[in-house]
Amino acid sequence: MPESRLTDEAIAHLLKRKGKYRAIAPWNKVASEDAIRHFSRAIGDDNPLWNDPAYAARTRWGGIIAPPAYLETTRRGGGLPMGLPGVAGVQIWDDYEWFRPVRAGDVIVRKAGLKDFIERTSEHAGRAFDQINESPHINQRGEVIAVHLGAVRRFEKGKTKGSSGGRRYEGWKRWVYSPEDLRRIDEGYAAEVQRGREPRYWEDVQIGEELPPMVKGPFTVTEVIAWYCGAGAPLALASRLRWKYFKEHPGANIPDPETNVPDVPERIHWETAMGRAFGAPDLFDVGAQRVAWLTHMMTNWIGDDGFLRRLKGESRRFNLHGDTCWVRGKVVGKRRAGDENLVDCELWVKNQRDELLMPGAATASLPSRERGPVVLPPLPKPPPGAAD
Repeated sequence: MPESRLTDEAIAHLLKRKGKYRAIAPWNKVASEDAIRHFSRAIGDDNPLWNDPAYAARTRWGGIIAPPAYLETTRRGGGLPMGLPGVAGVQIWDDYEWFRPVRAGDVIVRKAGLKDFIERTSEHAGRAFDQINESPHINQRGEVIAVHLGAVRRFEKGKTKGSSGGRRYEGWKRWVYSPEDLRRIDEGYAAEVQRGREPRYWEDVQIGEELPPMVKGPFTVTEVIAWYCGAGAPLALASRLRWKYFKEHPGANIPDPETNVPDVPERIHWETAMGRAFGAPDLFDVGAQRVAWLTHMMTNWIGDDGFLRRLKGESRRFNLHGDTCWVRGKVVGKRRAGDENLVDCELWVKNQRDELLMPGAATASLPSRERGPVVLPPLPKPPPGAAD
């Protein structure tokens, strides 16, 4: 990959953005039934609450709502305004807090502002920083329905060249699946359970209870295409639009080494050579996919009457070409906060090698036998500068 440098001058210029918010170009601004269905397909989630108007009308929500991770689509319509042009970045953790569901027909604007910029060490790059962005999501009624905190590791391109991720991926090879491996995956998909209309009451949940595991994969380029079709691909621009983008953002152009044709850095997710140039041993997934898979497992478990309040996922390793992910969780706490009956869960994603790819944590609000249906939390105010 081309050389780039994190200079003190560039960092000082970026820090001037701190506390200032701007709207993000969305993949989906209007949460149409089609947009919601496309995203649910992108994460392999066929819950009728997101897909079947007749079914959804009979739930407490009175109509179709979106999967919690649908909000990813509100930021993937164009190049992300992260600053530091030409400096590479990879998402390392995402932390969502939800206050209301997205309903079919809602118009969502995602604002983004720089919250912090913290210097880190990197095993496969030179100078590196964690850029922490805060993004309130505001609907057409002016309600902050969710807030996202996300950390992007910014590092100097060129330092990763010739690396395969250092000792972490030493000796890595694509997995060749035996009939037994494929049978286990088949059984995992067949065993997936959606709680659906049957309420999961707070009183019935036990600390230490395991959530039904979920399988995802094996990871292929087809899976990447499915994700981008539903969630959006910021830099997947065609013909003249791509040409215009490179004129405005020359640092985003990483030409194909064989043909010298201008192309985008997102190819790390569908080209093996680009993944290796980045520092991985192969192409790999978008970290937000695994975060979405964690939300999928949670919504399967809490059912139609529950409400996912918060979820964080941390990318520890790449989900590499051909690998299969197993999503698991367990209940680690129960508490009441005001009118909410909350359950805290520990979550994790491991591959078929038993390597931890993403640890996570979630909090869900459940109905109560004693206190009745889920009560949604108070709406927060937009951060200063984000309401305009």
